[in-house]
Formats: sequence, C-alpha cells, structure tokens
Amino acid sequence: MAKIYAPNKEYTGVSAGVSFVGGIGETTDNARLEWFSEHGYEVEELAETPQQPADPELEDLRAQAKELGIRGYHNMAVEKLTAAIAEKKAATGAQDENQGGAAGGNQ
Repeated sequence: MAKIYAPNKEYTGVSAGVSFVGGIGETTDNARLEWFSEHGYEVEELAETPQQPADPELEDLRAQAKELGIRGYHNMAVEKLTAAIAEKKAATGAQDENQGGAAGGNQ
C-alpha cells in the first residue's frame, strides 16, 4: 500500500483510477504508483504490517461458538469465548434434560 500526495493539496476527485480526498490517495497498483511518481505526485510507500499467524485454539473456539449460536463471538478473546461456550453448553444441557424429562413423563 502506498499513499499518493497530489500537487494540489486540496484536490478531491479521481486521477488515473485512484480516488483522492484532500490531495491524498492510496493504491497498491505498482504501475499507477510509477505513473504518479513520473507526473509530479509524491508517493510514500507504507510498510506492510505482518499478519499474525492464526491461533488454532482461538479459531476452534470461534467455530464452536458459531455452531452454538453465540453472538459476538468473533470479537471475544479466548477466556471470554471459553466461558461463553461453557455457559451455552450448560444452558443447552439443562434445556435438553428438561425436555427429555417432560417427554419421559408423558409416556
């Protein structure tokens, strides 16, 4: 990703397929970056932020939470997910026992 600074610092619009607001645009297209450099624009290469490797435990917990219908699971940390899953399983287990008991009593 790179920021492009237009010669006109107040420019808002589209140039060479890149949208500018207040004289600043962004793109990852190397051909466009070269074009802008050749035409008097300042191009600032931004450092790529390395993506953190996925946490297998967190991914597994998120999959369980999704399956259980826990809302907001994608924003929860491991500890909170673990607690929410345990709570949901306990509530579901109690619900299953109550339904099983009622069905058994009607026979």
